[in-house]
Amino acid sequence: MSEPALRASGIRRIYRDTMSLEVDELSISAGEVLCLLGSSGAGKSTLLRILGLLERADGGEVVIGGKRADPTNLEARRQVSAAMQNVVMFKGTVDDNVRYGLKVRGVPKRDAVHAVTQALQLLELENLSERRVGGLSGGEAQRVALARSIAVDTEVLLVDEPLAQVDEPLRERLASRLKQHIRDRMVATLWVTHDRSEALALGDRIAVIEDGKLLQTGIPMNVFSRPADERVARLVGTENIQQGVVTANERGLASVKVGDTVFEASSNVSAGSDVLLLVRPEEIAMATSEPQYSSPRNRLRGRVSDAVVQGALTKIYVEAEIPLVAVVTSPTYRDMELRPGTTVWASFKATSVHLIRRT
Repeated sequence: MSEPALRASGIRRIYRDTMSLEVDELSISAGEVLCLLGSSGAGKSTLLRILGLLERADGGEVVIGGKRADPTNLEARRQVSAAMQNVVMFKGTVDDNVRYGLKVRGVPKRDAVHAVTQALQLLELENLSERRVGGLSGGEAQRVALARSIAVDTEVLLVDEPLAQVDEPLRERLASRLKQHIRDRMVATLWVTHDRSEALALGDRIAVIEDGKLLQTGIPMNVFSRPADERVARLVGTENIQQGVVTANERGLASVKVGDTVFEASSNVSAGSDVLLLVRPEEIAMATSEPQYSSPRNRLRGRVSDAVVQGALTKIYVEAEIPLVAVVTSPTYRDMELRPGTTVWASFKATSVHLIRRT
């Protein structure tokens, strides 16, 4: 197995005698996007600055290209480029700013022109190349900073909420282009975000961070559908979380009692275990009449208490034996007339249920 392009181990950061960052192991391979997902203040930006050799850790080591690296190592720093959340622009035009890193590295003018042109095209900035940076919007400035980081063509790219101020649908289009560029150039990329949809769409793997610790790392669907604990579950958007007890388990089909209701779950958790029962909103099917022929083992009758339209999707809140949150497409919401007060049947498969043992 080849050495990861970036590897960090035993990273510790202490602020005011309190451990604020404690990351035992993290690695990114060439051509991989690792999305670092966490809430505000979780430690995302601090970890990025340490990995980018912009800040020294109080413990541990960062290895880039198989060699130990630190902020004093100029050769290692040249292998890393970063686009931080607080965008810094230099005086001059967009073209001047994107060219800056190449100039510092002594890249020949002909090669620099080619690299700048490619970066501007990738971020759809070619029409702004001669504009003074003082007249840029927040989203345009973010794109310029990202183009500047990409133009230098380093082995490692670290980006902190790089498209947060970019409007849809440009944001989605650029994210798709950037992921393809990263794969083509085999750039090891750490993409910091608090946006679950962005992490799910972009990440080859996701690392969930909270309170300065990595709680779970894995491929996106595993992390989203099989969170390691309740903290991860809430961070990745699992809104249906209930306490229960496994009353029986027959060959991997567990019966879980939640209040007075028994649910079935595909799980090896043994009978007698206290558990959290988790179901993602998108795993719940909605109907306005009782399904006669339905494969889901779990079915509840309830009443819509609220409906929140969120663009292409609508979140449905259901009062039933246990409260539920489901997600449907907005056309489905309109066609089914899922207004507050509507009687509904909510159903979900045993394979959609994830159980976490409570300690």
